[in-house]
Amino acid sequence: MIAQVTTVPKQLKKKGKQIVDIYNEFTGNNEKLTLKSNKTSMIAYIDGVPGGVFLEIFHKSKGIIYYAAFNESDRGKGYLKKCIKALEQHYTIYGVEVNPFDNWDLWKHLGFVNQYSINWTPVLSQLCEKHWKELWHDAKCGELV
Repeated sequence: MIAQVTTVPKQLKKKGKQIVDIYNEFTGNNEKLTLKSNKTSMIAYIDGVPGGVFLEIFHKSKGIIYYAAFNESDRGKGYLKKCIKALEQHYTIYGVEVNPFDNWDLWKHLGFVNQYSINWTPVLSQLCEKHWKELWHDAKCGELV
């Protein structure tokens, strides 16, 4: 199965809601997806499989994953990795926003091993601290903690 990528507003809303609903069901949270614009939001998904990965572009061609979720029966099938690879065809993924109840080990297995914070929100990244600070200084968005 091949991952698809969309920036089409109608698809972003529909797929984004589906991703967040699966995420909320799994975590017990009540997260709400806020789409800034189809110019800064992108979703990767597998046709016919509920869920996917939501990426927000924050600076030029750099983005952070805000949500990633698949139904329990679809986990462990490589869909997450395929979606990330599809997103990386368009943008550089510099981090994953994580919550305490998220599976941090999964993200670390995928290479997001360094922990930072933006506005007190934990983020796992592939960047070393020096490059992380340079990126956020250049982007001028958010407080690094």
